Amino acid sequence: MKVRIYDVDKSQYKVECKKTDKSFFQLVWIENAGFNSECRFELIDNKWYLVYALAIDI
Repeated sequence: MKVRIYDVDKSQYKVECKKTDKSFFQLVWIENAGFNSECRFELIDNKWYLVYALAIDI
């Protein structure tokens, strides 16, 4: 997705976010459509890095 993490269109997508001091998790999906996107970021040396990404479109 090419949109800021908190600016996802919530009228079209369902969004779940969890943030700690050193990690951020985002799950975005469309209800009953077979699409979801999952990303995990971790803070390493004061920079955020994408460490896991999964996109499913059935």
